[in-house]
Amino acid sequence: MKKTKIIATLGPSSDDPKIMEKLIDAGANVFRINFSHATQEEKDHRIKSLREIEKRRKRPIAILQDLQGPKIRVGVIAEGIELKTGEEIVMTVSGVNKGEIPVQYKGIVGDVNVGDKILLADGRFELKVLSKRHPKIKCKVITGGFLTSKKGINLPTSSISLPALSAKDKEDVAYGLANDVDYIALSFVKSRKDILDLKKIIKKAGKDTKVIAKIERHEAVDNIDEIIEEADAVMVARGDLGIEVSLADVPLLQKDIIKKCNARGKPVIVATQMLDSMVRNPISTRAETSDIANAILDGADAVMLSDETSVGKYPVNAVKAMRRIAMHAEGWSFATNKIIGEDAVKKINSTSEAIGKSAAKLASELKAKVIINATARGKTTGNVARFRPHCPIISVTHTLKVARELELVWGVLPYVLDYKTVREMSRKSTEIARSLNLVKEGDRAVMISGEEVGVEGGTNIIKVKEL
Repeated sequence: MKKTKIIATLGPSSDDPKIMEKLIDAGANVFRINFSHATQEEKDHRIKSLREIEKRRKRPIAILQDLQGPKIRVGVIAEGIELKTGEEIVMTVSGVNKGEIPVQYKGIVGDVNVGDKILLADGRFELKVLSKRHPKIKCKVITGGFLTSKKGINLPTSSISLPALSAKDKEDVAYGLANDVDYIALSFVKSRKDILDLKKIIKKAGKDTKVIAKIERHEAVDNIDEIIEEADAVMVARGDLGIEVSLADVPLLQKDIIKKCNARGKPVIVATQMLDSMVRNPISTRAETSDIANAILDGADAVMLSDETSVGKYPVNAVKAMRRIAMHAEGWSFATNKIIGEDAVKKINSTSEAIGKSAAKLASELKAKVIINATARGKTTGNVARFRPHCPIISVTHTLKVARELELVWGVLPYVLDYKTVREMSRKSTEIARSLNLVKEGDRAVMISGEEVGVEGGTNIIKVKEL
């Protein structure tokens, strides 16, 4: 079975519930709703459809809400502007004259300094700040071209004073919490404070929804350790990150961030243009295949599809391709012992981590076919997964919310199970393993539980069960 999780973004190509079910059958575990683009009707339809499918199939489905964040954009330019390399151009936040670039973010004049770099239209055009005086910034065109309205602006050498949560984001968070999304992805994170600000809103609403920190700003790279520590999961968002830093640095940063997340037991997602050619073509390129495989070999918990499943011509084929690549990469990892696991975790800090490590090691030494874990909040399950056992992890919980959250965690098959004793849990979860053809008579299973059922933090038993 596939252990790496697949995130599929919903959009016009996948809004039909029948397509959603095909994506699940193809290997999708988590569904992303991009709040930068979706209308109210589209958001309502997607969440309602997924919950109906979940209820009918009796299997948890995780929903990831991706916030727009404070994107800085060029204003309206009626006929566009030709930026000529070597010439000067003026950007302004008010009182636009002909030939000037209007900017929607008024704080840009205060944020940039002389000598700073300004990138426009996903980095296609580059300006250098020569001088500034409110409300205008005089720049030199380093790389020119034809600029049109509403293009994005990146400030890779400046510190932006905009908060990570815009007014729109706060409204979207309220909507997401009211509709019980499972993860909220925070865009343009700069530091731990951004995550704490979102967590305060979540807590005030009486929820504990998990927060994913999207790494796409140069400040986030500088503060990566504190961000990983505070976030529940991390996304390497290579689109804007590749504008903020040198493109040549992106693969190296990806490896470094994955390694740090593995060491801390935090799920890590690799995203952006993983199968971009499949937006238009039915098969992937060799380079894309290598990209996905290498992300998995580096230790990614999940890989994400964006345009491929939201607006592409072949959404189901894209998920199937990703699943096939993932399974081949995982198979090579285990066959050659090139796996992330014990070596990635330098220090054990809790009983839960020690149990996770021991269970994974036991399963390996005894060639167990499955690890079965009873969990109240999913913590022990995550600590088993971080050691990348060779066999699947069946995680049983009383709570649908926890089962949904575990859909993002590497190697985990989450199930909502009603049981009152450890013995009953063992019997029912073994039946699940048999129904999935994971075990047969004579096989071994590693069982993890607590002495008392449903007690958070009470996991203290590991045993080997001969089936």
